[in-house]
Order: sequence, then structure tokens, then C-alpha cells
Amino acid sequence: MTQSNTVTVHILDKDYCIACPPDERSNLESAARYLDGKMREIRSSGKVIGADRVAVMAALNISHELLHKQQHLEQQTSASREQVRDLLELACAAYGNGAVDYGDGSEGPHESGWLVLDAGKTESVLGFAQRWTLIEGVKRTMAWYRARQGGADARALCLADMSDFEIRAASPGPQRARTSG
Repeated sequence: MTQSNTVTVHILDKDYCIACPPDERSNLESAARYLDGKMREIRSSGKVIGADRVAVMAALNISHELLHKQQHLEQQTSASREQVRDLLELACAAYGNGAVDYGDGSEGPHESGWLVLDAGKTESVLGFAQRWTLIEGVKRTMAWYRARQGGADARALCLADMSDFEIRAASPGPQRARTSG
């Protein structure tokens, strides 16, 4: 790399000139600041003496943090996959035919790693309240698709669902109360 592709970072009172592509400069500088902070924390504790030992302890602490975060992410991804599987199976059962093919996992990242089945913000931010249970919502959605596939008018189907929603919103009962925004 040329001299213009190097970055000087300051870590624990020393400057280091590091070869770095221009598009990675900001990340390298952030990493160096983070490492410097961790090393200063360890040095100021007084329990570790010597720059080499401080560096090793900082590396161990940062590695531990990384592994802990990866494990937490894997647990969240696994839980999300289970939720998506449950929802797919519920949708197939409600639709009345078809099957879920989960594949062998080799097809690449699955959207369940990013999908979170949480409607909390619709209630807290937008003020919407749930009128149907998840099961009823999935059943109604699949019934809508079956009816549409059978030739029913999409507008009429939507109007019927909206009418039912408004009736449920107006009637007292076990549904959850609308939150104020």
C-alpha cells in the first residue's frame, strides 16, 4: 500500500502507522480508540503491569465480549427461526393445503435472522390495538387468500375485514384496550 493508504493511530501513548484501504479508515480509527480505552482501563486498575500484559488482557476482554455477543445473536436468531417456523406451519394449516419446506440451511442467510415478530411499536407509537389473536389473524389472512384465489373480489374482502375490525373496536369484550398516544 502507498503512504496515502496508511493511518496513524494512537494506542496507549504510542503511535502506530497501519496500512489501511481508504474505505476502512473510519472503522480502523474507531477500533483503535476502543482498544486504547480498554487498555487504559486495564492499566489504570493497577492489577496488570507492562504494556504487553495490558495488551494481552485487553485482547482477552475484547475477545470475550465478541464471543458473548455472537452467542447472544445466535440465540436470538434461533428463537426467531422457531417463531417463523411456527408461523409458517400455522399459515399452512390455516390455508388448508401445502407444506413447509425448510431446506437444509445451505441456501444462505434466512430472513428469520432479521425478522422479529413483535407488534409492540404499533401499539406504543401508533396507538393501534390488537383486535385479533395471532391465530385468528393468520386464519383470516389465509381465508382471504383462498377466497381471492377462488375468484372473490379483493376490495370486497378487504372491506369485510375492515368492517369486522371496526365492529370489534367499538364493542366491549376481551380485546385489549386502545392505548393513548
